[in-house]
Amino acid sequence: MRYGAEQFGYTFVTTNDNEQQQGAELSSTTTTETSKLVNPSSTADLNINPTIVESAAAGGTTTSVDNTDDYQLMSTTPTAVPSDEEDEEQQQHFLYNPPPAKHDNNEWSTNKEDNGGAEQIPAVLSAFGACCCCITAAFVLAGGVLVAYGSYQNNRQEKEDGDRNQLIGSILLVVSASTCLLGWCSCCFSCVSTAVVDVAAGAPLPPASGDQKRIKLKFRRLNDEFQGAQDALNHVHFDVAGDMKEIQTAKKKERKNKEQEEKQQKKLLEQHIQTDLKRGALSVSDIRRKYRPIAFYIKFDGDLLVSTLDLLTKQVSTIVNVGKANIDQVIVVLSSPGGSVSSYGLASSQLVRIRKAGIKLVICVDTVAASGGYMMASVGDVVCAAPFAMIGSIGVVTQIPNFHRFLDKNSIDAFLFTAGKYKRTVDVIGEVTDEGKEKLQEELDDIHRAFKDHVALARPKLKDAIEDVGTGEYWLAVQAKELGLVDVIMTSDEYLESIRLQYDIIEIAEKKKKSGILSTLHQLDGMKGVMGLFSSWTGQGGQQHQPMPMAVV
Repeated sequence: MRYGAEQFGYTFVTTNDNEQQQGAELSSTTTTETSKLVNPSSTADLNINPTIVESAAAGGTTTSVDNTDDYQLMSTTPTAVPSDEEDEEQQQHFLYNPPPAKHDNNEWSTNKEDNGGAEQIPAVLSAFGACCCCITAAFVLAGGVLVAYGSYQNNRQEKEDGDRNQLIGSILLVVSASTCLLGWCSCCFSCVSTAVVDVAAGAPLPPASGDQKRIKLKFRRLNDEFQGAQDALNHVHFDVAGDMKEIQTAKKKERKNKEQEEKQQKKLLEQHIQTDLKRGALSVSDIRRKYRPIAFYIKFDGDLLVSTLDLLTKQVSTIVNVGKANIDQVIVVLSSPGGSVSSYGLASSQLVRIRKAGIKLVICVDTVAASGGYMMASVGDVVCAAPFAMIGSIGVVTQIPNFHRFLDKNSIDAFLFTAGKYKRTVDVIGEVTDEGKEKLQEELDDIHRAFKDHVALARPKLKDAIEDVGTGEYWLAVQAKELGLVDVIMTSDEYLESIRLQYDIIEIAEKKKKSGILSTLHQLDGMKGVMGLFSSWTGQGGQQHQPMPMAVV
């Protein structure tokens, strides 16, 4: 059985960056190939021959569908709003490049974090409690020594000095009791205030048994990441000509010219925005995004069972809901050697949601995207890879040790009960039959066939060559590019630099809790899982565990 777009549910929406100019050309130092990557001039590179099937009203969109037998690719292209032809062309080509802002490394969360400085209260109380504990220890030690020394002096008939030392020591011991009480109260109030602040900030309560903790996201702008480094370098770099009058004059002239350019660009932006507002074709949010689109940045490090799948799902859901089709783009820096079929299939389906939403998807591979990793990478509109990245391995593998002969040789009975002819084909303790091995191979072949059809649907250029590349082999990226598995040889950092002036690059990452009593409770909840695992080993518990995958890709 072959699988098509209908079976996979793949109705990809791609952007026409030539109309919107949201993926503007790279700098003059980049290659022609790279320029085509950021601003593709046509859909020919994707092997698409769209036929117009529906036309929206003026100011709307035109939808085109590729009428191939097994692949449906929708392309949404903005139609021209009635206006002067030259003015319309200027409107489409203009992108606002704001001046570099001072980068203060602020991080924005999806939830409000401004508690009016309340987060500092637990820290102050904890510090005060720690100081009280230190003072208590010092006073107890000093008071005990003085009392003991006073007793020693009394025994030697030095009653006056002995009484004085005993009095001072007793006072210190009383004070130490007070500081101990203050320290204990501070620690208690610190725990209570931490819990209150956590709840006020929207932190989840300790999850019930089987529930997953709620994932919180944070946003960080990467465009001005190195601006602080440049300022620091200028500060420490020896200025050999800084005292020259000509240099000072030249600096003032450069600063003045830069300010004039920024004012002109700002004025031009205002003119374009006023024109859009008069037409009334775009909302304020759309206007803001039109002249300064967003490139959402995600890092994905995959393991066998895709332990970060919940985070990826939250990131994709956020982008699909806040991203703008035909304007924004998503950059996924992917690194994965593959793993469970079902887990990576679901991760790939999450990335498919981005393309279905009409948002351009760029996959960057710096180290490895093999097997399940390439299953995800193939979904991208564009696949970039570092020259020595490992790409491919479109195949399926499973390995099952069998102890049946060992058990039989040692007269050990192992009973396996099943209901259903093929409930177990090859397992650890049962007898392996030829029929069982054939059935397991048939299942692997079916998964492999679905894998190849998935890649062929996501990358139409591989449709005729999928049998040649779907052999389970992997290649260096420079070789994979010749085979059509990769579009451009480029590192993720290089790609980010190439779009830095045209896009606001916003990283979406998980916001991790640094400290707090609720985090401690989460850890205690994790200890319950460890104890449950121990109980299952000793036969004292019935905790269920996630099954290992039948096969991995």
